[in-house]
Amino acid sequence: MVIELIGGLLSGSLALLADTLHNFSDSSSILISYFAYKLGLRPKNKRFTFGYKRVEIFAALINGTVLLTMYIFLLRESVIRLLHPESLKSGIVIWVASAGLILNVLSTLLLKKDAENNINIRSAYVHLLSDSISSVAVILAAIIIHFTNAYFIDPLLTILIGLYVMKMAYGIIANSVNILMNTAPAGIDINDIKKEIEALEGVINVHHVHLWQPSEHDIHFEAHIEIPDMNICATEPLLKKINDTLKTKFNIGHTTIQFENNICDDKSILKNTH
Repeated sequence: MVIELIGGLLSGSLALLADTLHNFSDSSSILISYFAYKLGLRPKNKRFTFGYKRVEIFAALINGTVLLTMYIFLLRESVIRLLHPESLKSGIVIWVASAGLILNVLSTLLLKKDAENNINIRSAYVHLLSDSISSVAVILAAIIIHFTNAYFIDPLLTILIGLYVMKMAYGIIANSVNILMNTAPAGIDINDIKKEIEALEGVINVHHVHLWQPSEHDIHFEAHIEIPDMNICATEPLLKKINDTLKTKFNIGHTTIQFENNICDDKSILKNTH
Protein backbone atom coordinates (compact mmCIF):
# COMPACT_ATOMS: atom_id res chain seq x y z
CA MET A 1 0.00 0.00 0.00
CA VAL A 2 2.82 2.40 0.96
CA ILE A 3 4.81 1.49 -2.16
CA GLU A 4 1.78 2.11 -4.39
CA LEU A 5 1.00 5.42 -2.66
CA ILE A 6 4.54 6.73 -3.26
CA GLY A 7 4.55 5.36 -6.81
CA GLY A 8 1.16 6.91 -7.55
CA LEU A 9 2.28 10.34 -6.37
CA LEU A 10 5.58 10.16 -8.28
CA SER A 11 4.06 8.85 -11.51
CA GLY A 12 0.84 10.88 -11.44
CA SER A 13 -1.25 7.73 -11.93
CA LEU A 14 -4.77 7.90 -10.50
CA ALA A 15 -5.25 4.18 -11.16
CA LEU A 16 -2.29 3.43 -8.89
CA LEU A 17 -3.73 5.70 -6.21
CA ALA A 18 -7.11 3.97 -6.59
CA ASP A 19 -5.43 0.60 -6.11
CA THR A 20 -3.70 2.08 -3.05
CA LEU A 21 -7.07 2.92 -1.52
CA HIS A 22 -8.29 -0.57 -2.42
CA ASN A 23 -5.36 -2.08 -0.53
CA PHE A 24 -5.90 0.40 2.30
CA SER A 25 -9.50 -0.81 2.61
CA ASP A 26 -8.48 -4.46 2.85
CA SER A 27 -5.54 -3.84 5.19
CA SER A 28 -7.56 -1.67 7.55
CA SER A 29 -10.40 -4.22 7.53
CA ILE A 30 -7.99 -6.96 8.60
CA LEU A 31 -6.48 -4.73 11.32
CA ILE A 32 -9.92 -3.68 12.52
CA SER A 33 -11.03 -7.30 12.72
CA TYR A 34 -7.88 -8.21 14.65
CA PHE A 35 -8.11 -5.40 17.21
CA ALA A 36 -11.87 -5.85 17.55
CA TYR A 37 -11.27 -9.55 18.18
CA LYS A 38 -8.69 -8.74 20.87
CA LEU A 39 -11.01 -6.18 22.48
CA GLY A 40 -13.90 -8.62 22.22
CA LEU A 41 -11.98 -11.04 24.46
CA ARG A 42 -12.40 -8.62 27.35
CA PRO A 43 -14.96 -9.95 29.84
CA LYS A 44 -18.45 -8.51 30.14
CA ASN A 45 -19.06 -6.15 33.01
CA LYS A 46 -21.93 -4.36 34.74
CA ARG A 47 -21.79 -1.50 32.27
CA PHE A 48 -21.15 -3.49 29.08
CA THR A 49 -23.40 -6.49 29.68
CA PHE A 50 -23.16 -7.53 26.01
CA GLY A 51 -19.40 -7.19 26.09
CA TYR A 52 -17.52 -5.33 23.35
CA LYS A 53 -18.89 -7.11 20.30
CA ARG A 54 -20.06 -3.95 18.54
CA VAL A 55 -16.62 -2.35 18.44
CA GLU A 56 -16.01 -4.11 15.15
CA ILE A 57 -19.30 -2.77 13.75
CA PHE A 58 -18.49 0.83 14.67
CA ALA A 59 -15.00 0.44 13.20
CA ALA A 60 -16.38 -1.06 9.98
CA LEU A 61 -18.86 1.82 9.67
CA ILE A 62 -16.08 4.40 10.05
CA ASN A 63 -13.82 2.51 7.64
CA GLY A 64 -16.54 2.23 4.99
CA THR A 65 -17.53 5.90 5.32
CA VAL A 66 -13.95 7.15 5.04
CA LEU A 67 -13.31 4.90 2.04
CA LEU A 68 -16.49 6.07 0.28
CA THR A 69 -15.60 9.73 0.88
CA MET A 70 -12.04 9.29 -0.41
CA TYR A 71 -13.25 7.61 -3.59
CA ILE A 72 -15.80 10.36 -4.28
CA PHE A 73 -12.95 12.88 -4.44
CA LEU A 74 -10.82 10.46 -6.50
CA LEU A 75 -13.66 9.92 -9.00
CA ARG A 76 -14.08 13.68 -9.33
CA GLU A 77 -10.39 14.00 -10.20
CA SER A 78 -10.72 11.07 -12.63
CA VAL A 79 -13.53 12.77 -14.56
CA ILE A 80 -11.40 15.94 -14.84
CA ARG A 81 -8.43 13.86 -16.06
CA LEU A 82 -10.69 12.02 -18.52
CA LEU A 83 -11.80 15.34 -20.03
CA HIS A 84 -8.28 16.78 -19.91
CA PRO A 85 -5.76 13.87 -20.08
CA GLU A 86 -2.37 14.39 -18.49
CA SER A 87 0.85 12.49 -19.11
CA LEU A 88 2.20 10.07 -16.52
CA LYS A 89 5.36 8.08 -15.96
CA SER A 90 4.22 4.65 -17.10
CA GLY A 91 7.55 3.00 -16.23
CA ILE A 92 7.12 3.77 -12.52
CA VAL A 93 3.52 2.53 -12.65
CA ILE A 94 4.58 -0.80 -14.18
CA TRP A 95 7.34 -1.45 -11.63
CA VAL A 96 5.28 -0.36 -8.61
CA ALA A 97 2.15 -2.26 -9.67
CA SER A 98 4.32 -5.34 -10.31
CA ALA A 99 5.71 -5.11 -6.77
CA GLY A 100 2.16 -4.79 -5.46
CA LEU A 101 1.10 -7.81 -7.51
CA ILE A 102 3.93 -9.97 -6.11
CA LEU A 103 3.11 -9.00 -2.51
CA ASN A 104 -0.60 -9.60 -3.05
CA VAL A 105 0.02 -13.02 -4.59
CA LEU A 106 2.31 -14.00 -1.70
CA SER A 107 -0.32 -12.85 0.82
CA THR A 108 -3.00 -14.79 -1.05
CA LEU A 109 -0.90 -17.97 -0.98
CA LEU A 110 -0.32 -17.55 2.78
CA LEU A 111 -4.06 -17.50 3.41
CA LYS A 112 -5.16 -20.10 0.85
CA LYS A 113 -4.91 -23.14 3.13
CA ASP A 114 -6.80 -21.69 6.12
CA ALA A 115 -9.35 -19.98 3.86
CA GLU A 116 -10.94 -23.36 3.24
CA ASN A 117 -12.00 -23.77 6.88
CA ASN A 118 -12.51 -20.24 8.22
CA ILE A 119 -15.03 -17.76 6.80
CA ASN A 120 -13.18 -14.69 8.14
CA ILE A 121 -9.88 -15.79 6.58
CA ARG A 122 -11.76 -16.71 3.40
CA SER A 123 -13.11 -13.16 3.24
CA ALA A 124 -9.58 -11.72 3.52
CA TYR A 125 -8.38 -14.25 0.94
CA VAL A 126 -11.03 -13.16 -1.58
CA HIS A 127 -10.16 -9.47 -1.01
CA LEU A 128 -6.45 -10.11 -1.59
CA LEU A 129 -7.29 -12.11 -4.70
CA SER A 130 -9.27 -9.13 -6.03
CA ASP A 131 -6.31 -6.88 -5.18
CA SER A 132 -4.09 -9.10 -7.33
CA ILE A 133 -6.51 -8.82 -10.26
CA SER A 134 -6.62 -5.05 -9.78
CA SER A 135 -2.81 -4.87 -9.88
CA VAL A 136 -2.78 -6.85 -13.13
CA ALA A 137 -5.26 -4.36 -14.64
CA VAL A 138 -3.05 -1.42 -13.61
CA ILE A 139 0.04 -3.09 -15.14
CA LEU A 140 -1.74 -3.78 -18.44
CA ALA A 141 -3.06 -0.21 -18.56
CA ALA A 142 0.44 1.18 -17.94
CA ILE A 143 1.91 -1.00 -20.71
CA ILE A 144 -0.73 0.23 -23.18
CA ILE A 145 -0.07 3.84 -22.15
CA HIS A 146 3.70 3.31 -22.53
CA PHE A 147 3.36 2.23 -26.15
CA THR A 148 0.36 4.30 -27.30
CA ASN A 149 0.33 7.40 -25.03
CA ALA A 150 -3.40 6.77 -24.51
CA TYR A 151 -3.40 8.60 -21.18
CA PHE A 152 -7.19 8.51 -20.88
CA ILE A 153 -6.93 4.83 -19.92
CA ASP A 154 -5.55 5.73 -16.48
CA PRO A 155 -8.55 7.81 -15.28
CA LEU A 156 -10.94 5.39 -17.00
CA LEU A 157 -9.45 2.45 -15.07
CA THR A 158 -9.57 4.56 -11.89
CA ILE A 159 -13.31 5.09 -12.36
CA LEU A 160 -13.89 1.34 -12.87
CA ILE A 161 -11.87 0.41 -9.76
CA GLY A 162 -13.57 3.22 -7.83
CA LEU A 163 -17.09 2.09 -8.69
CA TYR A 164 -16.25 -1.47 -7.64
CA VAL A 165 -14.74 -0.42 -4.30
CA MET A 166 -17.55 2.10 -3.64
CA LYS A 167 -20.05 -0.70 -4.09
CA MET A 168 -18.19 -2.74 -1.45
CA ALA A 169 -17.94 0.29 0.85
CA TYR A 170 -21.69 0.93 0.53
CA GLY A 171 -22.36 -2.71 1.45
CA ILE A 172 -20.16 -2.37 4.55
CA ILE A 173 -21.93 0.85 5.60
CA ALA A 174 -25.42 -0.56 5.00
CA ASN A 175 -24.66 -3.76 6.91
CA SER A 176 -23.13 -1.82 9.82
CA VAL A 177 -26.10 0.56 10.05
CA ASN A 178 -28.56 -2.35 9.98
CA ILE A 179 -26.77 -4.04 12.88
CA LEU A 180 -26.52 -0.83 14.90
CA MET A 181 -30.25 -0.19 14.31
CA ASN A 182 -31.06 -3.71 15.60
CA THR A 183 -32.55 -4.63 12.23
CA ALA A 184 -33.68 -8.24 11.86
CA PRO A 185 -31.04 -10.26 9.96
CA ALA A 186 -31.54 -10.49 6.21
CA GLY A 187 -32.93 -13.83 5.10
CA ILE A 188 -34.86 -14.56 8.31
CA ASP A 189 -38.62 -13.91 8.39
CA ILE A 190 -40.11 -13.67 11.88
CA ASN A 191 -43.35 -15.16 10.50
CA ASP A 192 -41.42 -18.30 9.58
CA ILE A 193 -40.03 -18.44 13.13
CA LYS A 194 -43.52 -18.07 14.54
CA LYS A 195 -44.83 -20.93 12.39
CA GLU A 196 -41.95 -23.26 13.34
CA ILE A 197 -42.35 -22.64 17.09
CA GLU A 198 -46.16 -22.84 17.04
CA ALA A 199 -45.87 -26.20 15.22
CA LEU A 200 -44.24 -27.65 18.36
CA GLU A 201 -46.50 -29.59 20.70
CA GLY A 202 -47.42 -27.52 23.74
CA VAL A 203 -47.10 -24.08 22.11
CA ILE A 204 -50.34 -22.10 21.77
CA ASN A 205 -49.08 -18.74 20.50
CA VAL A 206 -45.89 -16.80 19.86
CA HIS A 207 -46.04 -13.01 20.22
CA HIS A 208 -44.08 -9.86 21.11
CA VAL A 209 -41.11 -11.05 19.06
CA HIS A 210 -37.75 -9.26 18.87
CA LEU A 211 -34.99 -10.39 16.51
CA TRP A 212 -31.65 -8.59 16.16
CA GLN A 213 -27.88 -8.88 15.79
CA PRO A 214 -25.55 -7.41 18.43
CA SER A 215 -22.65 -8.28 16.12
CA GLU A 216 -22.14 -9.63 12.62
CA HIS A 217 -22.26 -13.33 13.50
CA ASP A 218 -24.54 -13.37 16.58
CA ILE A 219 -28.33 -13.50 16.28
CA HIS A 220 -30.52 -12.90 19.31
CA PHE A 221 -34.20 -13.73 19.70
CA GLU A 222 -36.73 -13.00 22.39
CA ALA A 223 -40.48 -13.62 22.56
CA HIS A 224 -43.51 -14.30 24.74
CA ILE A 225 -44.74 -17.87 24.24
CA GLU A 226 -48.16 -18.89 25.46
CA ILE A 227 -48.41 -22.46 26.74
CA PRO A 228 -50.96 -24.51 28.74
CA ASP A 229 -50.90 -24.18 32.51
CA MET A 230 -48.03 -26.37 33.78
CA ASN A 231 -45.25 -26.52 36.36
CA ILE A 232 -42.02 -24.68 35.62
CA CYS A 233 -39.97 -27.90 35.51
CA ALA A 234 -42.34 -29.25 32.85
CA THR A 235 -41.42 -26.40 30.49
CA GLU A 236 -37.74 -27.36 30.29
CA PRO A 237 -38.13 -30.03 27.54
CA LEU A 238 -40.26 -27.59 25.52
CA LEU A 239 -37.66 -24.84 25.94
CA LYS A 240 -34.97 -27.20 24.67
CA LYS A 241 -37.07 -28.03 21.59
CA ILE A 242 -37.60 -24.34 20.86
CA ASN A 243 -33.90 -23.53 21.19
CA ASP A 244 -32.90 -26.52 19.07
CA THR A 245 -35.37 -25.47 16.36
CA LEU A 246 -34.12 -21.88 16.35
CA LYS A 247 -30.48 -22.97 16.21
CA THR A 248 -30.92 -25.63 13.55
CA LYS A 249 -33.26 -23.78 11.17
CA PHE A 250 -32.33 -20.12 11.72
CA ASN A 251 -28.83 -20.19 13.27
CA ILE A 252 -30.10 -18.29 16.31
CA GLY A 253 -27.72 -18.91 19.20
CA HIS A 254 -29.10 -16.71 21.98
CA THR A 255 -32.73 -16.70 23.12
CA THR A 256 -34.82 -15.12 25.84
CA ILE A 257 -38.14 -16.93 26.16
CA GLN A 258 -40.96 -15.77 28.43
CA PHE A 259 -43.50 -18.54 28.97
CA GLU A 260 -46.98 -17.39 29.96
CA ASN A 261 -50.58 -18.53 30.12
CA ASN A 262 -53.20 -16.07 28.87
CA ILE A 263 -51.54 -12.97 30.33
CA CYS A 264 -51.10 -10.63 27.35
CA ASP A 265 -54.21 -9.04 25.85
CA ASP A 266 -52.25 -8.09 22.74
CA LYS A 267 -51.01 -11.31 21.13
CA SER A 268 -49.77 -9.87 17.86
CA ILE A 269 -46.35 -10.94 16.62
CA LEU A 270 -44.99 -7.45 17.22
CA LYS A 271 -46.08 -5.57 20.34
CA ASN A 272 -47.97 -2.41 19.47
CA THR A 273 -46.57 0.46 21.55
CA HIS A 274 -47.51 4.14 21.40
